[in-house]
Amino acid sequence: MRMQLFSPRASEPEWIRIALRPTHLLSLRFNEDILTQSLEGTHWISWEGRDLFIEQGQMLRLTPGMALVNGVGIMQIALLPKAEHPITRFGRWLLTKVAADRSKALQIRVQ
Repeated sequence: MRMQLFSPRASEPEWIRIALRPTHLLSLRFNEDILTQSLEGTHWISWEGRDLFIEQGQMLRLTPGMALVNGVGIMQIALLPKAEHPITRFGRWLLTKVAADRSKALQIRVQ
């Protein structure tokens, strides 16, 4: 499996590209909304007790929780961008500098 960060423009989310093979099972934990998109192939996503399939070009928004992903091809995942006031953004930046031991917004594990 190959993972790569990709963000073509500053206004777009920072995507993590993942190349999956039939033997890979991807476990995602996220406490913010995420976007998933199939760039190539077909992907099965088990989330909130539902089984979802996305094919090339399809995008899916998932709310916080856990998801298992299987499939073949290339997909990408990104935290959903939030519209924030500049002061709020500065406060979040400052908090991450001060509180290094906070939980991550997106955690990925491959088995």
